[in-house]
Amino acid sequence: MISLRLFDEALIDNRAALKIDPKSAISYRQRGDIHAEKGDLNSALRAYNRALELDKDLATSLENRSQIYLQTGEFNKAIEDQKKSLATSRDKRRSEYGLVGAYRVIGETEEAIELLDAAIEQYPADAAALNREKAWIELDRNNFEGAIKTLQNLSEGSDGNPGDLYLLAASLETAGKNSEATKLYESLTQSHPVLWQAWLRLSQLSLRGGGADQAITYAMEACRRSRFLSSDALSALAAAYHAKGQPEEAVNWQRRAIARLPVETLAEQRLRFAEELAKYASQELSASPEEANR
Repeated sequence: MISLRLFDEALIDNRAALKIDPKSAISYRQRGDIHAEKGDLNSALRAYNRALELDKDLATSLENRSQIYLQTGEFNKAIEDQKKSLATSRDKRRSEYGLVGAYRVIGETEEAIELLDAAIEQYPADAAALNREKAWIELDRNNFEGAIKTLQNLSEGSDGNPGDLYLLAASLETAGKNSEATKLYESLTQSHPVLWQAWLRLSQLSLRGGGADQAITYAMEACRRSRFLSSDALSALAAAYHAKGQPEEAVNWQRRAIARLPVETLAEQRLRFAEELAKYASQELSASPEEANR
């Protein structure tokens, strides 16, 4: 995270630039970027608006203002800015990808897929990254067959990229094709044994199929490969021991899993517990003596 001091220094430099040229659209766009990075969306929007008053065709201001509109829920304005940017930008590829991202954020997946298909043909050097984006969009809209087809094509031409293969296996699993998913996860554990997530998925698939012993073996391997740092892998091992009928081992590993949760997650859990306790206490206090003694 950028420190407040660096934000202040950036704003001082920006003010100095505007003193030299008070009508610099670029400087106002840079001011908008600083405020956006800081999380001050209103100030960022004002700066982008001023930049566009000075240069209505400044593509980067349009693109960056579009991101502000996406965050504030003004989706029509966001798409309008991205389209204007595409019409005026010197970097058409960047602007096209920005429009794809905007459509994805607002759930207009058909438009996003259409743009991606055109971009895949137009920019073959980017085909792998664009196909990954297409697969994620297909998954977003629960079109598992479409995602699987895209990922199969991608994995065939990507020299066995483990990320692509893992995503394909996860898509097959989500689509209910557990046998195919298992084979692919097993293949990944052989070719990329450090990919602990594949061991984890095998453990969870084994557990679903009633194979507690195999689930323990896979989960233990996931723990080892993640250096016993993943709460997910530790929880999977706890679940496998529970299914095996070994509650003491299950509790032991679940404790270790809880200890590995992010501090923010633990804080949220404690807050929820405190809220529930307060609610319970208020109900007890409001109850009549007769009700309280029941």
